Order: sequence, then structure tokens, then C-alpha cells
Amino acid sequence: MATTMKITIRYNRFLDPIFLVYVKTLPKYKDWKPATLRTVLRRTAVYREIWNAKGISLLRKIYKVADLKFKRNLIEIHVVSGNPRPFSNPIVITANYNETKFLLVVLEELLHVLLKDNRVPFIKSRDNLTVRKHVQVFSILLKVLDKETVDYAIENSKPHRDYYRAWLLALKQHNKSVSE
Repeated sequence: MATTMKITIRYNRFLDPIFLVYVKTLPKYKDWKPATLRTVLRRTAVYREIWNAKGISLLRKIYKVADLKFKRNLIEIHVVSGNPRPFSNPIVITANYNETKFLLVVLEELLHVLLKDNRVPFIKSRDNLTVRKHVQVFSILLKVLDKETVDYAIENSKPHRDYYRAWLLALKQHNKSVSE
């Protein structure tokens, strides 16, 4: 990792109220109760600990296997009380993840940033854009994550057809390259 590269993980007090209102408008979340501010702050601190203990070394592995570098020297990860899905521009995640899910989500969003920063084209396929973007991301994750984490990621992607398809395509590519 470049010595000037820094990743910060912080509760975002400005985005949080926006997401709280937004999430409540979604029928699926109408009965959702957000975590208290104290809980969100505690989880954010735990996220930073997880990142420092495991995330930095995984990102270094990604740099090595993908031969990609960030074009910016600061990446901010914004933590909010609730967010039905994370995204990468800016990186916004919910405070409701376990350790494995947190690492998977952050690495996935950072890979989206890396691929965009390095202008890596999407794979050519008849699949939709979501699948094409995620095949690349998941192919890189397959090279740096342990089997248990990959199995967890694939299992958790099953309810989301496009993500599950992307994992299956990435696995197919990975297994083909390993057998050659």
C-alpha cells in the first residue's frame, strides 16, 4: 500500500439522518428500529479494529494479485445506522455487520473504487451490468480470501440473483485458471 494512502472508518453524523429517513420509506423496513447512537459508535470502533487487524493485510494482497493502485490518497468509509445496501461512491455502510460481512463489504466497495480508478473495463458478457462488474470484484476476492469466507460470501449472495451469478462465474473462471 502506498505510504500516503489512508482509509478512514467513521460514523457520519450528516449522512445518518438522511439514511434513517430513507430506510423508513422502504416497505421492507417499515418496522425497522435503528441502533442507538452509542451502539453505532461502538460498532464503528470495532470496524476500525477489524480493519487494522485484518483488512489492511487483505488490501495489500489485493494490490499484489490485481496489480492495481488507488488514484487518491484518502478513502473514507462512512458508517450509518441503517442502509439497505452498501455502495462505493462514496463508500457508505451500515453499522449492522458481523466481522466477516464487514470485511467482505468493505473489500468489495474498495475494489469497485480500485477498478474505477484504474479504468479497468467490465468483462464482456451477455449478463447485466451488475453481474459484469461483480465478476471482476469476486474474481479478485477469490485470490485473497480463505475458503470459509468465500463460502460465507457465496451463501449470503444467494438471495440476490445477480451477485450469486457473479460469484458462480468468478468461481468458474478461478477453477479454470487453477486447473491450467
